[in-house]
Amino acid sequence: MRILFFILLSAFLWCDVTSADEKFTKNSKVSEKGLKNICGDYWSQDVKVSNSSDILQYMRSHPKLKELPSYGYDGDFEKDYEDVYFRNINRKLLIIYDNRKPLFTLTGVYVDTSCEDITNDGKFELIAKINPRGGNASQIEYIISLDKSFKSLEVFTNRFGQEIRDLNGDGIKEIVGVYGDRGWSEFAPCMACQRPTRRILCFEGKRYVDCTTKFAELLQKDWIEAKDWLKSKSDG
Repeated sequence: MRILFFILLSAFLWCDVTSADEKFTKNSKVSEKGLKNICGDYWSQDVKVSNSSDILQYMRSHPKLKELPSYGYDGDFEKDYEDVYFRNINRKLLIIYDNRKPLFTLTGVYVDTSCEDITNDGKFELIAKINPRGGNASQIEYIISLDKSFKSLEVFTNRFGQEIRDLNGDGIKEIVGVYGDRGWSEFAPCMACQRPTRRILCFEGKRYVDCTTKFAELLQKDWIEAKDWLKSKSDG
């Protein structure tokens, strides 16, 4: 009887040699692994690290993470790692998954994620807002799609953030009030306290393109607000 018990135990252990990664892939209930569903097939995992140096060390030493693109405040969608501004500030590291496959990482003092079907094709786009220093004067926003033909966007914004709304009633949302590079901020009299002159992006084909000139009324409104702001400062 004892021999039979050990035979059965050995058989059970031999059958359960599946690696932790394989079990993770097969497991349909991934919440017990620390993953949180953002929407659809997008999942995130919050990794607890004490500071920026630990984040970089963790990412470079982890066999799976070191090959993933890293989206941070200075991210460029390439397989490299940002030089962080303040290495003593506690920062957040999120690993984003397509279902159960790691896609990329997000790093920042604050990292917020949400989903929206902005192209009206029935597929969610992931919107990631990354604040680098803990203040609210500037942030990076990424719009990323699981659709490989969709070109992901990197958007630099001030504290007003961006708007995603349908301006022309065609069911596809425009990206409003953003500027895609730091130089665009030169048009804003007060970077931290006022919305900059708008840049508007429209979805054409498989990507967003600049269509600002199609919305002259919004541009006129921005210029009026900017002039009023400057006048109030000169009067004061």
